[in-house]
Amino acid sequence: MAIEHQVLFGVLAEEVRRLKAIKAEETQKAANRQIKRLVQNFGCRPVSEISELAWVEYVERELQKRERKFYDDRKYMRMILLYSQRKKLISEVPPLPIPDVDDPAGREILPDELRRLEDCAGMTLRFQIRIGWKMGLRLREMMRLRWDQFSWEDGGSIFLRAKRVKTRRGREVSIPTDLLPFFKARKDLAESEFVFPNRNGTGPQDHNRTAWRRCKAKAGVKARWHDLRHTCATVMLRRDVPEYVVRLVLGMSERVLKRIYLHLRRDDLRRAAIAMSDPGRLRRAGKRKMVG
Repeated sequence: MAIEHQVLFGVLAEEVRRLKAIKAEETQKAANRQIKRLVQNFGCRPVSEISELAWVEYVERELQKRERKFYDDRKYMRMILLYSQRKKLISEVPPLPIPDVDDPAGREILPDELRRLEDCAGMTLRFQIRIGWKMGLRLREMMRLRWDQFSWEDGGSIFLRAKRVKTRRGREVSIPTDLLPFFKARKDLAESEFVFPNRNGTGPQDHNRTAWRRCKAKAGVKARWHDLRHTCATVMLRRDVPEYVVRLVLGMSERVLKRIYLHLRRDDLRRAAIAMSDPGRLRRAGKRKMVG
């Protein structure tokens, strides 16, 4: 066993990288990029020597180059170390602290911001924004939707096939009742198999970056498209939707959902402070928080 403990970090990182090859293309690219960075720093070291101190020194070196976040660094480092632990090469995964930053899981787009975004969006983008925060679809999942993925029975639902999902895990998402008429109207006028076809109708739209950027500028809102998905999770949690249901709807891991829970608790702590200083202000804030 002592000899096995001398397995190099780079060897195990390469094994994990190959395991990620079944994931979606964008996920593979992100994994390759991040694992390559870790291998450059730890590749020649035995995995048993990857300690909390070695990790902290890595973070400090990286911060000397530029200020940045380390969530992906920690994500893939933990992935490799957990893989090593399963192979009984290390007994436990060391702590991997990273610098504190605000809103680690993204942010919730507030109701007033959502209204401004929808008011400043064209008809198609407005519909896409509502799909984002009401159904939690990832941008690529939404843009690649085909009509053969829809079922109009039992209130309507969309089947996301595993090969078209980032995590390679298919799921079914029910359509909110207020969005169902918009989907049906779009289906009645459809001349393509895609819900959001390109100009020629031969494939799906690649992205909506230009429209989204202009809409945000006009609405005065700073947000990523992925924050709509975060908003969907936050709203469901605030409305007491069970955690396992939120994970089923969004195809979200427990780890990511815990980060959102942390963000939600911070909001609630701020609301508690407001309640103790100005109960009337709390009621007004609560009304602003209600979405849709």
